[in-house]
Amino acid sequence: GFFMKILENWQNLSVLSVNRESARSYYIPYADEASAKRMVKEDSPYYMLLNGTWDFKYYDRYIDVPEDMNISTWDTLPVPSNWQMYGYDIVHYTNSNYPFPLDPPHVPNDNPVGIYARTFSLPESWDEKSVYITFEGVNSCFYLYINGTEVGYSQGSHMPAEFDITKYLNDGTNHIAVKVLKYCDGSYLEDQDAFRLSGIFRDVYLLARDEKHIRDIFIKPTLDATYTNGSVDIEFDGISECEIEIISPDGTVTRSANVQNGKANFEFDCVMKWTAETPHLYTALLKCGSEVIPQQFGFIKVECGENGEFLINGVSVKLKGVNRHDTHPEFGHYCPLDFIENELKLMKQNNINCIRTSHYPNTSEFMRLCNEYGFYVVDEADLECHGIRFDPSAAIHSFDEWKEAFVERAERMVERDKNNPCVVMWSLGNESYYGPNHAAMSDWVRTRDKSRPVHYECARYNDKPDYYEHPDTVDICSYMYRSVADIEADMALPDKRPYFLCEYSHAMGLGPGDVRDYWEVINRYPRLIGGCIWEWADHAVKSVDENGNVRYLYGGDFGEFPHDGNFCVDGLVSPDRILSSGLYEVKDVYSYIKCSPVDLANGKITVSNAHDFTNADCYNLVWSVECDGTVVSSGTQELDIMPHSEADIALEYTLPETCKFGCYLTLSFVLKNDNEWAKIGYEMAYDQFELPVKRVKTTAIGQDILEVSEDKEFIRICGSKFAYTFNKFYGRFESIVAGGTEILDGAPELGIWRAPTDNDRGIRLEWKFDNIIFRGVGYDRAKTHIYNAYIESADSESVVICVKSNLARPAKKPFVKSLIKYTVHSCGAVDVNIVSDVEEAFPHLPRFGMEFPLCAGNEYVKYFGMGPGENYVDLKGGCRMGMYESTVTDEYVPYIRPQEHGNHYNTRWAFVYNKEGKGMMFETDSSFEFRVSHYTARDLENCAHAFELEPQNKTFVRIDYKVGGIGSASCGTKLLQKYELNDKHIEFNFRFKPVLK
Repeated sequence: GFFMKILENWQNLSVLSVNRESARSYYIPYADEASAKRMVKEDSPYYMLLNGTWDFKYYDRYIDVPEDMNISTWDTLPVPSNWQMYGYDIVHYTNSNYPFPLDPPHVPNDNPVGIYARTFSLPESWDEKSVYITFEGVNSCFYLYINGTEVGYSQGSHMPAEFDITKYLNDGTNHIAVKVLKYCDGSYLEDQDAFRLSGIFRDVYLLARDEKHIRDIFIKPTLDATYTNGSVDIEFDGISECEIEIISPDGTVTRSANVQNGKANFEFDCVMKWTAETPHLYTALLKCGSEVIPQQFGFIKVECGENGEFLINGVSVKLKGVNRHDTHPEFGHYCPLDFIENELKLMKQNNINCIRTSHYPNTSEFMRLCNEYGFYVVDEADLECHGIRFDPSAAIHSFDEWKEAFVERAERMVERDKNNPCVVMWSLGNESYYGPNHAAMSDWVRTRDKSRPVHYECARYNDKPDYYEHPDTVDICSYMYRSVADIEADMALPDKRPYFLCEYSHAMGLGPGDVRDYWEVINRYPRLIGGCIWEWADHAVKSVDENGNVRYLYGGDFGEFPHDGNFCVDGLVSPDRILSSGLYEVKDVYSYIKCSPVDLANGKITVSNAHDFTNADCYNLVWSVECDGTVVSSGTQELDIMPHSEADIALEYTLPETCKFGCYLTLSFVLKNDNEWAKIGYEMAYDQFELPVKRVKTTAIGQDILEVSEDKEFIRICGSKFAYTFNKFYGRFESIVAGGTEILDGAPELGIWRAPTDNDRGIRLEWKFDNIIFRGVGYDRAKTHIYNAYIESADSESVVICVKSNLARPAKKPFVKSLIKYTVHSCGAVDVNIVSDVEEAFPHLPRFGMEFPLCAGNEYVKYFGMGPGENYVDLKGGCRMGMYESTVTDEYVPYIRPQEHGNHYNTRWAFVYNKEGKGMMFETDSSFEFRVSHYTARDLENCAHAFELEPQNKTFVRIDYKVGGIGSASCGTKLLQKYELNDKHIEFNFRFKPVLK
């Protein structure tokens, strides 16, 4: 009957835990020095992992839990996991709204419960030991039972809960049961923007300890004023005597002492310092009784400079960051350690040096990995109460009865992670507004740890007269989604604390397209210390249909209310960690090597090393000169450039006299050696410059005699190998036959619409016409009206057809008025000259250009332009100019919610063709933007999920004058004006020609 104890604790603010051990630094005790140095938990005889298959029973209401439990009728569930991922209850996505009524501290009466049970047996060697159990993460609260007796209670989902279970154990087999509730009063503090999932979602393990043992360890390294020599204070409690050894980063014992009073100090000359670039780790081994406890530490000094610089070991450092949630497409909030390690490798490969743990501490071992790989971590307390909004009646950040719950969340984070050199900032949580309870958190943190600054973005929501004025309870001025212009304006404010963008540049769907603009400003001001992009990975639930096809689901797909749709699908990598075009952009902007031209005709460039602590000799410069896509010269050079320095470099190449499409110098900076996260030859940075080589214009050559005929509706133009039909009534080509093969499957038309991206969610309200609320100009409904179409001139070598037209929707004056001239040459080439005027009153255009529907089979693509991935005017850093080959199918980018994709900026030539080599060629003397797809804009915008899309059998080729920029306005600031397609007078020229081989 122990399951039916009255559940008074989970809505009682005076009870945050029962019988739980006080928070301490994270460690695993080992039996000998060798295994302690390796720090492989499974090597410790004092560690027993309880992960695996547990018996499980789910109840929709806690009141339904019976007195007597027959485990033989239960289901099973893997631990760790979230029960919603296995069909119990439903997955629920909501951003800021609570999934229950706003009535703190009360949660729904229909509070689901999952009961977990299993047996375990202890080794005989543990007979004289004290035994502790640790739950690394349980959402939202739980009761623990050992052999039928209640041991204790805990809440606070993302922090370890440790219990001493020694007196509850039997000899032989022991039974453990855990009763987990979906909601508790702590749920008001865990309103993070994520799937709302329940259960035991992190590791569960037992530790065997000597009866008298070290409990907590605090290691405090410091550097002297020259940042050269160091000292370390080590404090421990639970016992006063132990032997301490310090292992240096090279593995040698550098210091040792027998300690009598729980404190030790060690002095060092010329220490190896820890930074994200040079993650040199020392290890303290504390030997006491039968235990050897390892604790990593590093010599790192974090300071705020006089001008607001963020100083690491005296050097001004920029934080090139991302926000990271625990999210896995199959396991929910459980992320296996090898999965996390792979994420960290990807981050290192993409020049990311900072992680904000949004919005809770990640699992304990995550910190060890960040220590070893080298990341600056903004460690964030498990605190968000976004759903209280500005409701004064729910201002729990100011209510005294909530103070202990707030402070405890900072305390448990700091105590667990305080020894990790990767932690450079403590964060008091996220989007919980600001009140006395945050001030109390800050006071506690500053009293306990004076070595790191305190951060909390919402501190500016205070009672000071200026909205942007941060109180002195924080050391960092932090903002979200400030515009580039506003950030620059803020630099004139009198505040001299470091200015940090804890969230900026929203990576939802296609994008983000504004990272470069932020960093042009960040790099100009010492006080702008960087920021963290929102966010690292898409949240989505992976499912498989009856045909084995993978489907990714998001908010609203589970029947939940309220929900926020696909707003959780907002990462730089997909749920299965495939890199997006946005991440390639970030890699380029965050890269540590920058180049500038000096005298490109003679191979002279300047290379700057933006590393803070690393010589550029870790890279080789691999360079090549390409003319029209063909390499004409190349080479490799070693580098020797100190941090924050630059060097002039001369490359030996001779330029060709002319080119057709373009001649480019490409500079690739590749790793000289293997390291922990990438192999030798991996490219970490690149740059590219167009070389001063004259482009020779292409001209149409008369090869045939044209025959032209005209009737009431059609103009027919024939050569010996082609026959074109032009419809005067609709002002467009309706048939292009070459070598007996029809190339068109529909008529090429001028257009301004593209499928909206997630980042268009604001502007699309102006672009699209909504018939219900009767707003929006209706670019999506634009139709062509022909004023006139006629032959202007014709002879045996060329025919000129003029078309005067507009694009408009019913009830609105025309968006665009155009004069298009088609000059058909006797070789079959058609020069297209478009002169258009755009109505001043309307918002900027999504795109402007012509779309050609080509017949089935035109699957292959070759082009000279930016590639190989998709790119746009503000999202092209991961791409470079060259000659590329692809397929129409491969050009599709499967965003979970379908949207615009696949564009290529600065294209000079493109060929779309079938397996026989027949197709359509497009070229220009300037440049155009180019895209191929098996989907129309309407196909994409009318589908909520990628798995619902059905590709058409034809190929749609877009030849655009311009495509509007992408930005990050799904949550960030609106698209910068310089990336808007705001041209009011357009002149656009290109050529198309059917190709038979």
